[in-house]
Amino acid sequence: MRVKFIFFLGLGLLVFAGAFFAIQKRAENTAQRSVLDNIPDISISDLDGRAVSFESLLEARTNVLIYFNSNCPICQSEAELLVKHFKSDSTINFIWISSEPIEAIRSFVATYDLDLLHDVTVASDSLYQVASHFKFTSVPATVVYSKHGALIDFFKGAVSMQDLKRAIQKAHDSKP
Repeated sequence: MRVKFIFFLGLGLLVFAGAFFAIQKRAENTAQRSVLDNIPDISISDLDGRAVSFESLLEARTNVLIYFNSNCPICQSEAELLVKHFKSDSTINFIWISSEPIEAIRSFVATYDLDLLHDVTVASDSLYQVASHFKFTSVPATVVYSKHGALIDFFKGAVSMQDLKRAIQKAHDSKP
């Protein structure tokens, strides 16, 4: 009898803990989504060191923002996959942003042939304004916006090409 009680008590605690963590994760994602929904009016640097408005990087087509670090193996793999899967797609505006020095970013662009993507912008967030505003705590962070500037989806860490393609298609299909 006592063993059954302990078993069911343990099982109940396990279910409670799982539900608690699931609710907490959902709340974090909801908070992140609301932050990503607001396009900030901040200034970052292009690869020539000139200040550019973050908002000006978004175009009237599907926008895919990738916040990355050149030493991140997942970021490197994602760069290779994006070039392979999307290099001829002119309907997507890729925006790569890193907090690293401009030379490290240029080296990453050259190593992974990011310029093969039809439309790509690469910028430096050396003051961590984008990371701070969007509350990015890890890399890569991938965000998909529609041509109307509406948040479609976001991914923390590695994103499968299937999931990214699905988000991009949803962005293409979205209405204002």
